Amino acid sequence: MSLKHRLVGRHGRKAEEWLTVLHDITLSAGPGERIGIVGRNGAGKTTLLKMIAGILPPLSGSCRSAGKIAPVIAQGLGFDNQLSVRLNIRLALLHANRLEEWNPDFESRILEFCEMEEYTDRQFSVLSSGMRSRLAFAISMFQKSDILVLDEVFAAGDAAFVRKAQALTMERIKDVPLLFFVSHTEDQVVALCQRCILIDHGRVVMDGPTDRVLAAYKNLTTV
Repeated sequence: MSLKHRLVGRHGRKAEEWLTVLHDITLSAGPGERIGIVGRNGAGKTTLLKMIAGILPPLSGSCRSAGKIAPVIAQGLGFDNQLSVRLNIRLALLHANRLEEWNPDFESRILEFCEMEEYTDRQFSVLSSGMRSRLAFAISMFQKSDILVLDEVFAAGDAAFVRKAQALTMERIKDVPLLFFVSHTEDQVVALCQRCILIDHGRVVMDGPTDRVLAAYKNLTTV
């Protein structure tokens, strides 16, 4: 029995009481596609990305992928407040099954990008939420992948850092074969994605060209 199931069992929660976030999702994608995922808050967008990335397993059905997946989803990194920033970089890589990528140069490049070199041996708990977001962003972005999964990624920080983060993001998007992109900013979705998926209450209600899906999304949000 997994740790999650033991914790759930300890609090008496039964399987039939679990919240089902996604329903009857059927989705396929291939190399060369840039896919936007839109929907209202709580629709299930991030849950879908976590399933695509392998962070969350489906309770029924299957999710199959070919190639290396790079999820840029901060919630999935598994930082530990009691460890140093240096050790948390390794922990995040371990959590993502990427520990073999660690070396001193890799660590230095991440800290330099985040502008956090002086925090290397400080306890993670002293970092602000913005600094944590920047570190999660850099760890996720500094990797080669076949599938890039981005969830509202245009990072926290001052204007100069945001520009730097946006430039790195666009570089990764340009190079990666397949992109899944969640954003509430319509201009970003239009600029990056030719195909779009609209999710509402955990269901795919439309899958098609970005302009048509965004028009349907606008109609949905005005109801």
